[in-house]
Amino acid sequence: YKRIRFGFTKTSKLCVYSQHSSIHRPLRQGTHGREIRALSSSGRYIATGAEDTTVRVWGYEEGKQGQPANKGLRCLASAKLHISGLQKTQWLGDEYLLSSAGYEEFFIWSVRRLESRYQGLGVLCEAGLDDKSPAGDLRIVDFDACKIDSQNSIIITLAMSNSTLKTYRYTPGHGFKLLARMSYTGACLTQVRHLGVDENGLSALTASTDGHLATWEASFDDNETSSHVLVHVAPLHQNSIKSLDLQPTSEGFQVLTGGDDNALGITTITPLSHEAGNRRYTISSRGIVRKAHAAAINGLVLVRRGGETFGATVSNDQRIKIWRIQK
Repeated sequence: YKRIRFGFTKTSKLCVYSQHSSIHRPLRQGTHGREIRALSSSGRYIATGAEDTTVRVWGYEEGKQGQPANKGLRCLASAKLHISGLQKTQWLGDEYLLSSAGYEEFFIWSVRRLESRYQGLGVLCEAGLDDKSPAGDLRIVDFDACKIDSQNSIIITLAMSNSTLKTYRYTPGHGFKLLARMSYTGACLTQVRHLGVDENGLSALTASTDGHLATWEASFDDNETSSHVLVHVAPLHQNSIKSLDLQPTSEGFQVLTGGDDNALGITTITPLSHEAGNRRYTISSRGIVRKAHAAAINGLVLVRRGGETFGATVSNDQRIKIWRIQK
């Protein structure tokens, strides 16, 4: 056993306290030191980001037979390079992890399983975005990213806290190149999702604090920075849209949104044209479920099971609800 000794002085006397074991033990090991703000899964690994500025990568262990208590998540890597609270993490396969935070921090992490006896993962910050505003004090509240070609180039669209939308191309060994940028209205952007991306341009969907959804298109020009073009804006929630998920359908996309107004929004997005190269989408239908929760809906996901579509929502009212979505 391990004996613990503690020496101290008190009223000019030297005192030594000794005991055979610790006076306390954790019932469950913690994950982060402060609120977890970001979570994403690659299907193999889980990444979390928190207000403690740390990014952690987790793996699920089945445990040995006859030892069910060993089942659960095990931290495989921990990285602390951000200096402000995390806003979002996103996986691109199992080998790239992207993270954003305050002070316009955006990092691309390379994640590899090491060929050694070490049971964890090797995590290296491959690149960081240096293109910042003069003050450098904005938050990257959301982003979306996808690979576009065999050279592992990544198209990344950032939603900034000053209503600015920025799209970059990242190429390993060459860094970031700004492709397009545009500012929305005075309302802050809260969500951004790619609707379609190729080497020549993109379509995107954004949500904002004014409760509106907006669709955008942009064409890329290697010689100059282009602008995102606003295609369609539609009101949906009474105030800020705090969560969003979408699924492709035969007509376009089905979008589920959760708001600060406790409501659940259901929207259909369809292309304006089916011609090749079309990047313009419109919001063709929308509906709202008022009082879906007793408080703001902070997270949701769309899931398809057996030909049916379900939505799962979580809220500040400490409840999880499952919704069946029908046409």
